[in-house]
Amino acid sequence: MRLSHEMVARPLLIPVDAHRDECLMSIVLRTAEANVFGRMSRMLPLAGITGTRTSYIPYTGQLHVDALAAQMSISPDAVRARMHPCVQRPNKLHECADWYGTPVPRRWLASRERRISPEGLKRSPYHRAIWMMRALPYCPETLQTLICDCQVCGSALTWEGARSVMRCETCDASLADQEAPSLSTDLHEDARALADLVSHDELVRNRACLRLPDVFRSWEGGDAFQAVVELGIIAFQPVALKGCTRWKRLNRGDVSDISATELVGGYRFMATWPSSLEQLLKHVVPGRTGVKRDLWGRLGKYFDPTAPATPLRDLIRQEVPRILPQLGLPFRSNQCAAVGASRGGDTASASEAAARFGVDKGVIGRLIRSPDCLVAKHPGRSGLSLLHLDSVEGALSRWRATATAQECARALGAPAHCIDALCEAGLLARVQDRDVRLLTEGKDAFDRADLESLIETLTRLPLTTGAEEPVALHRAMIGELHPDAWAVAVSGLLSGAVCVRGRRSNAEAPLAGLYVDFSEMRQAMLPVRSRPLPELSISCQAAANLLGVSIAVTSGAVQAGLLPGCKSAARVDIRLTDLEAFHQDHILAQEVLRNFGIRAQDFAASMRSHGFKPTAHVYNTYFWRRGDAVQILP
Repeated sequence: MRLSHEMVARPLLIPVDAHRDECLMSIVLRTAEANVFGRMSRMLPLAGITGTRTSYIPYTGQLHVDALAAQMSISPDAVRARMHPCVQRPNKLHECADWYGTPVPRRWLASRERRISPEGLKRSPYHRAIWMMRALPYCPETLQTLICDCQVCGSALTWEGARSVMRCETCDASLADQEAPSLSTDLHEDARALADLVSHDELVRNRACLRLPDVFRSWEGGDAFQAVVELGIIAFQPVALKGCTRWKRLNRGDVSDISATELVGGYRFMATWPSSLEQLLKHVVPGRTGVKRDLWGRLGKYFDPTAPATPLRDLIRQEVPRILPQLGLPFRSNQCAAVGASRGGDTASASEAAARFGVDKGVIGRLIRSPDCLVAKHPGRSGLSLLHLDSVEGALSRWRATATAQECARALGAPAHCIDALCEAGLLARVQDRDVRLLTEGKDAFDRADLESLIETLTRLPLTTGAEEPVALHRAMIGELHPDAWAVAVSGLLSGAVCVRGRRSNAEAPLAGLYVDFSEMRQAMLPVRSRPLPELSISCQAAANLLGVSIAVTSGAVQAGLLPGCKSAARVDIRLTDLEAFHQDHILAQEVLRNFGIRAQDFAASMRSHGFKPTAHVYNTYFWRRGDAVQILP
């Protein structure tokens, strides 16, 4: 739809009188019929409204109010009152529409199809607004079941091709002369009472709410009607698994299978609250197999932490924990019902705590093993647990004040496997908190305050001049495989044993932008080289960084069988001891170029001229024996 601002809507020759309970599309169609337009799509362009989905005007036509009102010679307020725009309601599963001032699920309102009562059209030839409510399968005025297909030709009745409110658009048969079944007489009184909850008249809705028990009287009429629909399914669904299927259809907005008997049953369930709820809960027999399934098959929807917040959900969460102990039901069932039902406001399930604190549910689930955070636990495949919110908040606060080894490595610009060595050297502090260890799944966590203090100290190290040309710290550390090497390097920088000769201002990490004297760094590394390597595995990329080569070179060494690798998950891990053995046995062109200034081509030619052959050739990389290379290198 779009509104042409160049056109001014003019009143049509023959206006029609709008009834108070008439829907907007009925007024538009009757106006088009009275002025001999044949179809609405031929009349609306005169008001500047173009498009093919004319049936969506009540939901998307907010810009068309004045144009429609002027064209049909009715007040803009009368048009606006019959429009049902979406309303913003937090925590709703589906969007809601404004139904004459009360919220109802948008998908419950029929947009394209016409649902009619033949007896109603015979009494007065216009389409009632209440007939648009898909969750109401009957007309509250005539108590006839609404039909949406022509009984003569079988065609669906729609607004798009309609030429008259009274006739079928396909065969032109009279809709008032067709047959529709009526409700049983024992349903009449309650059927009219529950339909008043979604009346077009606000006063009627308010009076309908006042006829309900005290707990429902302050509700919106739309919320009370939605509760009637859901309670009808609960009251008339004896099998739990089938009930779950009905809930799924209801959550998708499908209310096509809701019967008048179920609606009246839901209304009577609400009218006899809370005794009706007590009778339902008595079906949970102590010691019976499947107790939890029976209870949660009917009411489990409301205790799901992801369930949308509705007045009925909050009421059931409040009442079930109160009723179950009075009925003497098993503790486990009572505990199930209490999960998510707010015990004093200081406990919640893992899902509710995750939503409250803005973290993943799996993170909160790790705290179930914490004696300080866990309040109660219900065992079983789908059991839930209660957590103490204050303890969870404290644990999350301490956890957020820590950093993993990978985070420390990225922040400092050092290899990840060397972070433990920095901690042993007193440069970082390892956190021993039990709850933090649970949140990190047993992995080491380091104090973030110590990390930030170390970074600030490294960024403020003074620059000094030296005789030799400075080299990048990472280049000076190539070949230093022991994790203690970086601990010695950082300690030397802090103590002044290794001076900072230059600094790159755009470096992402402090250690990545430092330049040092190579002779000082080599002198500092002498004690480290005599230490045995720990039994530690690193990634293929980390091994490449230690050797100063690309990852393709280390991958090629693993593929050629020169470097043992163990594949875990989606990466190849290499032990430090195997990497040291490979480094002692083989020399690479990158090391020759870096230390002797000889290009790879010249080095290969020199090696072949002396009768030496490479041990492997992978990814355009030659692997040479270090013992052979020593004989020709200067």
